[in-house]
Amino acid sequence: RYKGKRVIVLKEMSNNLLLVTGPFRLNGVPVRRVNRAYVILTRTKIDISGVDVAKFDDAYFKKDAKKAEKSEEAFFESHGQEAPQEGREVPSGPEGSRRRSPP
Repeated sequence: RYKGKRVIVLKEMSNNLLLVTGPFRLNGVPVRRVNRAYVILTRTKIDISGVDVAKFDDAYFKKDAKKAEKSEEAFFESHGQEAPQEGREVPSGPEGSRRRSPP
């Protein structure tokens, strides 16, 4: 998504990750964690001493557990449908099977 964009490295994080930003106003790259293997460093230096990056840690980027837990029943309830039954029987006879027997 942001391949080939030039970014500013703000700090080194744990697990071989770098904290980078676009800045977003200039090239659309938000504050992100990027693996060091995907970054090509240049000689260009920018003074970022006035930037406070203390709030950006691994907990900042962690996803909420509530959003990750979506059940099948909750999905069907929100869309006004009935949840599928696991033990549902398939009707027998020609309408129940998809294969046709050879004549």
